[in-house]
Amino acid sequence: MAVKKSPDRPPRIFAALAGPASGTVKLIAPSAGGRASYNWQYSLDGETWIDLASTLQATATMTGQVPGTVLLFRYRSVTRTGETEWSAPVTFTVPES
Repeated sequence: MAVKKSPDRPPRIFAALAGPASGTVKLIAPSAGGRASYNWQYSLDGETWIDLASTLQATATMTGQVPGTVLLFRYRSVTRTGETEWSAPVTFTVPES
């Protein structure tokens, strides 16, 4: 009997990426497993954090950002055992169109 080995995927890391449209940012975080939710925040200065909508998936999208704006993002997962600490922030500059 032959068993196929599935290809190893690199672990997902927290990242902010350019979205499909100008002024859109896509956030991707490592999965915390089933039945987890995710809290997202952004900041312009690293001191004042603004909540984004919570999601049930390890991704979120932010729209309507001005190209050239520098944003910081962080997230935390929420499971039945409680909330994790906030992640280290990642910096993202909204690209020109």
